[in-house]
Amino acid sequence: MKITSSFFKLLSVTLLWLLFASFIENSADNTILPSEPQTLEFNVDGLYFAEFYDYIFRGHFEEITMEREDMEFLLIFGQYLRAYGGRCAAYLPSDKVEIMDQVCATEEVTRDGFGTEISRVCVRYEWVGSGLYARPDLYKAKMEVEDIQRSDGLRTTMQMILDPNAMGNSVDMIHKTKGLQNDMVQLFRLNPCDSPGLRRFEENLKRFALN
Repeated sequence: MKITSSFFKLLSVTLLWLLFASFIENSADNTILPSEPQTLEFNVDGLYFAEFYDYIFRGHFEEITMEREDMEFLLIFGQYLRAYGGRCAAYLPSDKVEIMDQVCATEEVTRDGFGTEISRVCVRYEWVGSGLYARPDLYKAKMEVEDIQRSDGLRTTMQMILDPNAMGNSVDMIHKTKGLQNDMVQLFRLNPCDSPGLRRFEENLKRFALN
């Protein structure tokens, strides 16, 4: 009788151990460890400059046809900072900086003998706040690109003057500007302001600007 009682006790303990071990194993299988890498996603479907955004996000700078000194890149960079500052202001860091606009402070007006204005030229500019803010490192990178573009302004102007298809390029730039404006509306609908993919895009945008 004592042998039978001991046998059942041993059997009960064994069954309990097997059930406990099975529970631990299943729990471990269903647990996502914090160290597991997350897949970064950056959605640019349907955007005008989708290919450019995707190359920047992936860091495939060698596939990008434009240069950082190009007006087109400066336009994209600047519009992105303004769009983020307007739509994602709550996600900016505490040391955010204000985006500045350069406006004409003094104009020089030329009139003919009858007093009719024949030309108006700005002779002095000043910087004023736009009311929009940006990450300081991104804004600094954008200003560095502006300085490079400004120092090379003469070459850019001569290229525009000597370009036989200047009119066609101007029309193309108008289309690109409109496409970019639409991109900046859709980009933050496709990607949340605090998404890791958007942050990767920003970091690589800065890298390309400072490359």
